Amino acid sequence: MGRFMTAAELSAELSISQRKAYSLKHVIGYVEIEGNVRFDRAAVEAYIDSRKRSPLHKGKGKWESRSGTERPASDGSSRKRVSAADISELLEQKRKLKSTPQSGALN
Repeated sequence: MGRFMTAAELSAELSISQRKAYSLKHVIGYVEIEGNVRFDRAAVEAYIDSRKRSPLHKGKGKWESRSGTERPASDGSSRKRVSAADISELLEQKRKLKSTPQSGALN
């Protein structure tokens, strides 16, 4: 087994299409030799390690990752959708605040 992988080998390793493998070349890093793209196996392993995620551990409230990009866990519910009426109401409130004279202003 050599040091470098082709896009076909990378796609087989990650179970993705060759097109996706080529699109990852700027994320993983690559070597281009006479127009041929090759991926360093060590860089591929580092990329795989950076993408690993572990399950939520009880009591911690955060997802753990090896890359250090932890996020607070959610309760599974999505955020409230904002409607046009909500936006109009917020804009109206903002307009009212601007038109209200502020106390202590110098004349």
